[in-house]
Amino acid sequence: MKCFNIAESIDSSEFGPGSTGVVVRCGPKHLCSDCRDSAPSAPESGKIYRLTGGSNVASIARGDDWAASEVAPDGATPIRLDRVVRGDYIRRKADSKKTYTRGAYVRDEGLNRYECNDVDDISRSIFLKGSTMVYVGFTY
Repeated sequence: MKCFNIAESIDSSEFGPGSTGVVVRCGPKHLCSDCRDSAPSAPESGKIYRLTGGSNVASIARGDDWAASEVAPDGATPIRLDRVVRGDYIRRKADSKKTYTRGAYVRDEGLNRYECNDVDDISRSIFLKGSTMVYVGFTY
């Protein structure tokens, strides 16, 4: 297949020291390997994507890319723990059987983590950083 890249020579003095003398632009029908790697993801057939959602859920309408807004087969969506509303059900992995509820943010003794309470055992809690990715929106 013919490459549609257009290369044109320019005067490198226009762009300052260290500039190269060739500018490469990709045509609309083909992306060179450099541009293909930086191009936004595209939807794949057979997968389900979230087009709209709340402000704390990845979706196309919110500006996330296709890969981030993909919905797992059971509906679980990855999200940062600090964006989950207190009291919502969460799982640490998409296929996990253990379910937690997000509790309060604990600042005691320098812990600075979110408490997550086990739904099946009220005396069991774990503490996770706000940047931890958890799953919400699954069927429970």
